[in-house]
Amino acid sequence: SSSSPSLSSSSSSSSSSPSSSSSSSPSSPSCVAFAIMLPKTGSTSLAELLESPHEWHGAQLLVKLMQTDPSKYTPILIDREKQFREEFGCNTTDVCTVNFMAMEQLCHVFPSATFYHLSRNVYTWVDSFIGYSGQVLSTPNPDPDP
Repeated sequence: SSSSPSLSSSSSSSSSSPSSSSSSSPSSPSCVAFAIMLPKTGSTSLAELLESPHEWHGAQLLVKLMQTDPSKYTPILIDREKQFREEFGCNTTDVCTVNFMAMEQLCHVFPSATFYHLSRNVYTWVDSFIGYSGQVLSTPNPDPDP
């Protein structure tokens, strides 16, 4: 059993005809790409490999999604994608572990996007996550006033 993450890539559109793109997608240029993974599954390595930003405004996205009913994610995702493309251009992948929370909506809103899915052996993932969580929890608070 290998402890290294596995990567799969797929495009959710049919690649035969450019005129067959879905009209339900508000803006789905062919350059749109998302990474779908849980934390500690290789997102940093994938971002480096793809020369893409890692966790771009991920905390902000997490807060917005946590405060919103999943049926209302679409405007948030469209706005984020627009801002991401304005900042980084077309040939960059959105490598953010929070995308996992909205993967079904991302597939629906951006049907011609490319999706990278990372997975990892559950036992090595739990060990890594616990180790990472322990590091975060043991880091002293820089603000002495609670």
